[in-house]
Amino acid sequence: MSNKVLPYQSTDVPKLQVDAWTDNQRHHATSITLTKSTISWENLKKGVAFNISNVTGAKPSMTDPTSISIQVYKESNRRFKIFYFWFLTIELAHTWFELIKSYSKGPQENRNIAVILNPISGNKSAWKVWRTKFQPALSYSGINYSLYETTGSNFIENWVKSREVKQFTDIVCMGGDGTMHLLITAIIKHQKDAFESINFGILPTGSRNALAIEVGSKKSIEGIMNIIKGKTFKADLMKVRIESELSFATTAVSWGIVSDISEEAQHYRFLGAFRYTAVGLKKFVQKWKKYSAMVSYEADSGEVLDINSDFTYVMVGNHRVQNISNNEILTPNARINNGMLDLQMMSYGNKWKTVKMFKKAMKSGSHVELGNITSVKTRLVSIEPKSPIVYNVDGEIYYGSSIQIQVMPQMITYLGQTEQAK
Repeated sequence: MSNKVLPYQSTDVPKLQVDAWTDNQRHHATSITLTKSTISWENLKKGVAFNISNVTGAKPSMTDPTSISIQVYKESNRRFKIFYFWFLTIELAHTWFELIKSYSKGPQENRNIAVILNPISGNKSAWKVWRTKFQPALSYSGINYSLYETTGSNFIENWVKSREVKQFTDIVCMGGDGTMHLLITAIIKHQKDAFESINFGILPTGSRNALAIEVGSKKSIEGIMNIIKGKTFKADLMKVRIESELSFATTAVSWGIVSDISEEAQHYRFLGAFRYTAVGLKKFVQKWKKYSAMVSYEADSGEVLDINSDFTYVMVGNHRVQNISNNEILTPNARINNGMLDLQMMSYGNKWKTVKMFKKAMKSGSHVELGNITSVKTRLVSIEPKSPIVYNVDGEIYYGSSIQIQVMPQMITYLGQTEQAK
């Protein structure tokens, strides 16, 4: 066995090669080959190769200084797998640890990630995802990180107020759309200057997980890889003003039967995502409600158009608002980075028309084809109900007499990938 790293030069790709073993008894010899794009070796007479972009990193052994391990994302089954190697000398083990760490890291330097973990969000899976997937991957990547567990409704705002958030290059939410909504609102409110320097990531441990889907994190392991590799893109936000209260939203604002269902569903969190269906069925057997308001929006010409009418619901989407549990898409015409909002209005109708709408929404958003639903592109929307009422902003409940929603183009940087960027 050779005790040196052997450099090879092809026409354009530097290649490094070394002899090693894949077992601590040194019975199974192999030769590891590393380039800027791949790592490969032979394991029990079978060739093994991975794209370097699927390697999260490497770790030295805690018990044997001649050994290292690497973690790899296997796309075939969407799982992480760890491989172990033993080298002839401690020096070789250290050299290859540093080489693999260098080749596999993302483009950003000196990263420091804050992880905000909401343990009660959605199906309460955040801790499991952290322990079994995210924390091990961060450990292999060598990225600095700090974990913060939310403990109540005021935790995020107090967390932002009690520290300089600009110390973090990235903040990752392990929760739902509401967790991210509260986070970005608090940072813009208290430390606006730091907001532009931070990349924001989200892993799907909420109920609907619409934002996670939109940034390429429908599967938590895919989101983790996007975060580890530092993939980013710019996207729009919504500035939301309810009377004098200002907040920022990533996903959608709703009013009418949709927000009424969301408000009541807060009391049935023990049912998980099914709570929305349960409350919807309850509404169906109750006296049907009419929602009257003046809805105003800015047309392409800049003219403000007013619609004074009765509605079943009004929704303003910043992206498609998909549901991770099924094929439901609420605003299929919206996009996360096109500088526009998607205003969707359903005129007042009976219960059966509303049921038809919900059923069609479950079929990839085909409800927008119904004749009683209007969908328009706009940059500014205001809703003035005839009486004070409830609004749903990214899954969080607000109350007020009026609401204004304005698109803020390219305001946020996400860790992830949009469909356009993939």
